[in-house]
Amino acid sequence: MRPFADAAAAPLPDWAAWFQGDWQLSRQVTDRRSGTVLRFEGRLAVTVENSRLRLEETGGWADAPWGALAGHRVYLWVPEGRGRVQVLYGDGRPFHAFAPVQQGRATARHLCDPDTYDVTYAFDLPACWQHRWDVKGPAKDYTMLTQLTRPVSA
Repeated sequence: MRPFADAAAAPLPDWAAWFQGDWQLSRQVTDRRSGTVLRFEGRLAVTVENSRLRLEETGGWADAPWGALAGHRVYLWVPEGRGRVQVLYGDGRPFHAFAPVQQGRATARHLCDPDTYDVTYAFDLPACWQHRWDVKGPAKDYTMLTQLTRPVSA
């Protein structure tokens, strides 16, 4: 894995270059209570907007019981000192923050009472990266693994 922390010494344009562009998105959600596994397939477009990264995800649920339901969401990554990244929802509300470490991994926690969302990022840039969410709460117990890869050129 390429050390993501190296990006802390570079200005945003260099750091952003690792992520900018289009990514193929493949997500699997595994409900530990029911054993149900759902898949979401789509695309992630990463652009620079006002000295931060804008991550726009579009796609659809491939085999969900409710049919071919489309999905869309936006996150903003705001670089902070020492390589730390503040993650915001698309409307600017805070979501979580992470500080990449030497082996291209980072962890964070988002508390949404009564639920807990723990994320682990793994970066193997420039070709791929992923994030895994472990979600627990009174009505939730699932893992969501999202893998992002560069599209194959035609």
